[in-house]
Formats: sequence, C-alpha cells, structure tokens
Amino acid sequence: MQLSFLRPLYDRPGPWCSVYLDASADTHDAHPALDLRWRALQGQLIDQGADEPTVAALDRVIRGHDPMPGDYGLAAFATRVQVVLTEFLSAPPLRDLASYAPLPHVMPLLAQRGE
Repeated sequence: MQLSFLRPLYDRPGPWCSVYLDASADTHDAHPALDLRWRALQGQLIDQGADEPTVAALDRVIRGHDPMPGDYGLAAFATRVQVVLTEFLSAPPLRDLASYAPLPHVMPLLAQRGE
C-alpha cells in the first residue's frame, strides 16, 4: 500500500478541513449544482469551527478547478489558510462530506483509491 502521497497532510499541524464532493460536469446544470453543494459544505465547515480564511482557500480551489468530462469527484484538504492536497476522484463520492477535525479525514480517499 503506497501512502506517500499523504505525507504533506501529516507533515503539518491541524486542525484540518477535509472536503469530498461530486464535481461532475456531465449535465447542463452541473455548474449551479456544484455551487449549491459546495455552499452547503462551506456552511458545515464554518458550523464545525473552521476559520473563514481556510474555507476561502478551499473555495478558490474548488470553484477554480478545471472541470473534467463525465462523472467525477474532488477531494481537498486544507489547514491554516493553505490547501495542501487536492485530488480528483474517479467517481463522485457516495455523499458529499465536509469535516473539520484535528487530523485530515482520508479514509474516503483511500477507499476510492483501493488502498
């Protein structure tokens, strides 16, 4: 099991914002749908205690990513106003997720990678 791609997440202290969302661009309303899902996740992060500058850094990455064709997901991890890791997922997550915790929430990413 190769996990070295996660090293940047554990080289920095938390707390961490971890986000998994369906970023699919396969319908005519994909952009507004992504916007709605992301706004809901932003609210969850703020409600959990995440600082607004870190959520804003995630916002720039999520809204600014280059869309891929078809169904896919996006995982992003940020701490202290810095997005440390962003990864495209080969399929949308089973459900959108936003977590603010002392450690990054990597299990959904590892499950989808099969690692």
